[in-house]
Amino acid sequence: MRSSFTWHFSLVLFPVICRSTVPAATGDMCFADDVRATILNDVLYFMGGTYSFVNGDTTSNEKFLYYLNLTTSFPVEGYIPVNSLHSIPVPSFVESTNQGAFFTSGDILYSYSTGSAFPNATDTIISYNTVTDTWSNSKVSGGAFNIAGRNGGFTTTNLDTGMGFYLGTGSPGDQNGWNLQGLLVFNGSDSNALKWANQTDNAPNIDTGSMAYIPLSKEGVLLAFGGVDTTATSDLFQNSCCYGTRDMSIINVYDIATNTWYSVTASGQIPPQRELACSVVSASPDSSSFQVTMYQGWNLLKGQAFEDVYVLTIPSFRWIKISDTGNTEQELGQITGRFGGACSIWNDRQMIVVGGGFRIGDTQVNGGTSCNTSYPAIRVLDTSTYAWQTQFQSDLGAYEVPEPMYNLIGGNLFCSASGGATATGPVGGFNNTDLNKIFALTIKSPTSTSNTHSSTPTSATNSSSPNSSNSPTHKSTPIGPIVGGIIGGIAFLAFVCGGIWCLNRHRRRPDSGTISSTNTYKKAELDGIGEYRKTVGEMGVGKDVERSELPGRENGAGQALGRGELPGQELVYELPDRRPY
Repeated sequence: MRSSFTWHFSLVLFPVICRSTVPAATGDMCFADDVRATILNDVLYFMGGTYSFVNGDTTSNEKFLYYLNLTTSFPVEGYIPVNSLHSIPVPSFVESTNQGAFFTSGDILYSYSTGSAFPNATDTIISYNTVTDTWSNSKVSGGAFNIAGRNGGFTTTNLDTGMGFYLGTGSPGDQNGWNLQGLLVFNGSDSNALKWANQTDNAPNIDTGSMAYIPLSKEGVLLAFGGVDTTATSDLFQNSCCYGTRDMSIINVYDIATNTWYSVTASGQIPPQRELACSVVSASPDSSSFQVTMYQGWNLLKGQAFEDVYVLTIPSFRWIKISDTGNTEQELGQITGRFGGACSIWNDRQMIVVGGGFRIGDTQVNGGTSCNTSYPAIRVLDTSTYAWQTQFQSDLGAYEVPEPMYNLIGGNLFCSASGGATATGPVGGFNNTDLNKIFALTIKSPTSTSNTHSSTPTSATNSSSPNSSNSPTHKSTPIGPIVGGIIGGIAFLAFVCGGIWCLNRHRRRPDSGTISSTNTYKKAELDGIGEYRKTVGEMGVGKDVERSELPGRENGAGQALGRGELPGQELVYELPDRRPY
């Protein structure tokens, strides 16, 4: 039986680093892949992975933590400019692996699937304090769950509570025989008493999918979708092992308060099956709907990368394919696609994509020592207009519900962009009555800038109790007409103010593109990686193997190797590395 005694120690092993003395990156960054990324306190951080620079430098698992200041504007849709890109040296005791995850709490970054005892499982986690510029190796109570080989999962964080979530195993049969299934729940709300638990009850067996945190129910819900089923079998793989893409209509829902998993079947324009996509969440101004924007992806069985944008709208669980504008990568050919880029959301409005591989047909064209602005190292999508930007704008403005979405889910009569969604559940209703209650509660936004606060659930639908009385009636001033007049006046003022607000919002919206969708929608009625990634113990060093295995990732010089279609690859890599390399 595990002891209930909670203990902690934190040992600072690296001295304070002043950012003013940190060396700049060596030229513009033209390629990044397999990175972990997050936004904390107006700064975008990323580390791990493989990078290329315009001066010809190529490095794997760079010993730097990179960051971009999001309070300033900078060019995107190309190289990451050296005058905007900053770097912080990572101490030698930190073994930085490909992908993995960042958890965040307060001013601290916690780097999961990274450790000082690589490649062993540990009950510690590497942390970086963004205020004091110090690195630590901190004890976490609950078990030895920091596993360097568990880097093929996917993650999300609730910045308000310091809770982080990581789902995925790395894949069956990976390093040292590890096959750790389940959902890792990390609690960083108290930096002096870090805790985590790996919850396996009814957890879906997914790798390389997408996960989103939605502020509904008592403590929030998680959505998990896409990716691969690690229990599936296929004759295309050694020992018929472990790969099958998942139906994108199946959305796994996790209620944080009750530690319970559910499954909801989405409707609409279902995306093609894929892994290695990324997603972000934008909330309508009134929290009546949440748009989960998904971009990119890869399907190994079809040998196809994706250059498309889909949105899953919540709580109606409907997919819609978006006709994004200004997508220069789509102009390179019919068979193009990006995969593995790391996505973060800024102010619910701008989806920032860092890195990722890019394919034209059967060939990956970015990476190695070659730089080309046609394959950007950083991209930004405006989630209000679905227009790709050429400039990250720190003052772009607040998120508004896009027209394709409110045409689908309904909205306020005169200002649908402000919210007022009328679709409150899936077509035909939820398949479990618990879900009706879960998605009827909205967590109030914090009233302060603090990262820790008490979240109070509120019902999405108003209810009232009749006020009955057995008291005798008597003659009095008729208050009915008075109350009615007051209510009517308030309603009229709200109508006028709402119209003015919408008009001003519309006038302030930048001309960044035209919103369009592939279909026309009527107003909705009320209804109802074993080794997924390359084994990182060798720090990115790959090898050529025989045709019977899957495609290999890269050579020892960090150069991208050739790719082909299944099953006849020229260069192949050991099962079950599924990257299109």
